[in-house]
Amino acid sequence: MGTKGRKTRRTAVALAFTAGTVAALTNTAQADEVEPQPPLPPDEGARVRQAAAAAERGQRVVRSRTIDAEADTSLGLAGGGESVGTVGTTESIAADGDSAHRATVIDELPHDGTRMSAVLDERPENDEITFDLELDDDILPWVAPSGQVILYRDGDVAGVVEAPWAVDSAGRDIATSLELRDGQLVQHLELDDPAIQYPVIADPTYWNICNCVTHGGFGSASSYVHGSIRPDKDFTQSRGYYPVWGENEGVTRVVRRSGECSWYPDTGPYWDFQIPCKMHDYCWDLIRASRDTPNYGKVSEGACDNEFLAAMDQHCAQRGFWTRSLCHAEADLVHAAVLPFSP
Repeated sequence: MGTKGRKTRRTAVALAFTAGTVAALTNTAQADEVEPQPPLPPDEGARVRQAAAAAERGQRVVRSRTIDAEADTSLGLAGGGESVGTVGTTESIAADGDSAHRATVIDELPHDGTRMSAVLDERPENDEITFDLELDDDILPWVAPSGQVILYRDGDVAGVVEAPWAVDSAGRDIATSLELRDGQLVQHLELDDPAIQYPVIADPTYWNICNCVTHGGFGSASSYVHGSIRPDKDFTQSRGYYPVWGENEGVTRVVRRSGECSWYPDTGPYWDFQIPCKMHDYCWDLIRASRDTPNYGKVSEGACDNEFLAAMDQHCAQRGFWTRSLCHAEADLVHAAVLPFSP
C-alpha cells in the first residue's frame, strides 16, 4: 500500500466509522484477555443495515459480520491508493460503569468501503463513544461546514468522513455531530430525550477517495459524476463539502450525500430517483464552483441535465415489466421540469 516507513499518530474517532479500502482486518484480542460473552442476537446485522438504509438512503452491502464490542479489531484505511491510517474498536462505558456497547457490525460496501457501526444498549458516558484512530503523520483532518471531516495529504483530499447519523430502535433520528478536539475526532450524541429507545445505532461514513486522475481543468460532467476524475480541494472551499460514492437501486454515481429531489418526491410506487437527484446536485455544484475558481469550466448545465436523465433511465430499465414504462415516463417528467432552472 505504499506505507513503508510512514509514521502514525493516535487520536480517537467516536462511535462508528466506515473505512474505505480495507487494508487489514485483524482480530487481535487473545482468548484469555476477554471474558466469554453471551451470544450476540442474530439480527444485529439486519438491524444495522435497516438503520443505515434509512439514514444513508441505501448502500448495498456486499458482506457483513458482527463482532463483540470487547474484541480488539483494527481496520486499515486508504485514500487515493495509499494508506491513510487505521481505525480500531473501543468498548464504550455507560455512566453506571457497565458496558454500553453491545456489538460492532462490520459491513463491506461497494467501492472497497467498510461500514463499522456501534450498537449501544445504554447511554454512553458523556454521550460520546470513541474508536481508536491512527492517522499517518502527513494526514491533516479538517471539519468542513457540511459536517464532514476531510482528510488531506499534501494539500489534496485523501479521504472523507461523512457527516454522521444516529437512530434509535424506533427509527427516530438522533442529533449528532463531529468535532476535532485536542487531537481527537469526537462524535457527540444528543441523548437527553427520555423517549429515545435503545439500542441506538450510529455511524459516520468514511469514503476512500478513488485512485483516479485528480482535477486537471479538463473534466466533463460525465467524467466527474462517474468518478473517473475528481474535484480538487478548491471544490470543498467553494461548496463546503466533498462528493462521495452513492449506490442504490442499481445506480452508482458520485453524489452530494445531502442532496435530494428538492421539489419532487425522491421515491414513488414505481421509481427511486435518490441517487440521480444527489448526483445532479453535485453536478450543478461543479458549475457553481466554477464561478469561484477557474476550474470545472467544461461542466455544462445541459450535460448535467442529460446525466440526470441517463441515471434515472438506468434505474427504470431495471424495473419490472409492468412498471418500467411508467418509471421512464416519470423520469421524462422530472427531467423536463428541471430544464427551465439554472444552478
